[in-house]
Amino acid sequence: TLVAIIGSGGLGQFVVDGYSVGDYGEVYGGVVIVVVTALLLDGTLGLLEGVLSRRYGDTSSEGPARRRIGRRHNGRVSVPA
Repeated sequence: TLVAIIGSGGLGQFVVDGYSVGDYGEVYGGVVIVVVTALLLDGTLGLLEGVLSRRYGDTSSEGPARRRIGRRHNGRVSVPA
């Protein structure tokens, strides 16, 4: 949608064009298209992240000590030194 403001197209072009001519149906339609596309992409990437992390393990840059902070062991919260 930011690219549409400078005239380079994209799904936001519906929003920009509709607003410029006062066609609020086109604006709302463009907003719905953009939101649905963003939610679908976010969900798809979340699923992909889950599949890849189960397959290849957690490769986050936090390291094992950082991930242990706040976990409960025997009813107590463990905090690494």
